[in-house]
Amino acid sequence: RAQLRREAAAALATHHGELPEEHATTNNNSRNSMRRVHTVSKYDMRSMFSSGGYEAGKVMIIGSEAVLKYFEFSACVAGLDDLVTFLPIVNTLYAGATIEIAAATDGVLTRLRSIPVQHCHSSYGLVLDFQSHHKIVYSGDCRPSQSLVKAGIDCDLLIHEATFDDSKQDDAVKKRHSTSSEARRMAVQMRAKHTVLTHFSQRYPLEASNALQTLVDPFSGSEGYTGYAPPPPPQASQSHCAAVAYDFLKFSFPSQASALPQVTAALGSVLTALEEEPR
Repeated sequence: RAQLRREAAAALATHHGELPEEHATTNNNSRNSMRRVHTVSKYDMRSMFSSGGYEAGKVMIIGSEAVLKYFEFSACVAGLDDLVTFLPIVNTLYAGATIEIAAATDGVLTRLRSIPVQHCHSSYGLVLDFQSHHKIVYSGDCRPSQSLVKAGIDCDLLIHEATFDDSKQDDAVKKRHSTSSEARRMAVQMRAKHTVLTHFSQRYPLEASNALQTLVDPFSGSEGYTGYAPPPPPQASQSHCAAVAYDFLKFSFPSQASALPQVTAALGSVLTALEEEPR
């Protein structure tokens, strides 16, 4: 780690046109130092985190090897490497991490699961299990994922992206995002008690309000069921709550979750009225 910090300092000094004495021989040496920082082998990365576990008082960063290498480099440059600890995302895939996560959250979380989803390289949805026996699922940016449905079944809260309106299905597929109806089907399949749509495009402000309308009764019919769970009973629609995460939305869970549909519906009405005002 100390060697990595020295090499990182040399790389930054080269960028600013200055070299520390120990690297002031030739420019080639400095460039080689920079190159070595960016080519840490997979074996080195695994050995770097082989000690594993959670060190009390540190911020835990979970990610792929590429992500952890970037943060390790950044932490060394900023002198913050004593304040962070790293956990390879392979430790949280599917079955999830328990001991490290419980230690890092003082027991608030009992398990964290990372579920690969279709978006860009190394994209994951999250399933969080709480000591309070609540389960929260966060899709991140993605196309609908049956693996996420299976891992998140019967969750208390599903936070799912709905970037595009249903009329832009082709764009959603091309850019690997979800439409509002696809997010609705995910909520149905997952039997989520509460659903919050997020990441809708700011270019279409009214589409978020329209998406909310499609979620008023998401349990009508059995569209999209894949066999992971039986269709919910008819009365399930009465207990399901769906909302839209407008900018700066903050709420307490679970105490305020039931009020979100009314709040976001009112916001949608205001947006619609403003949009229809003559300019």
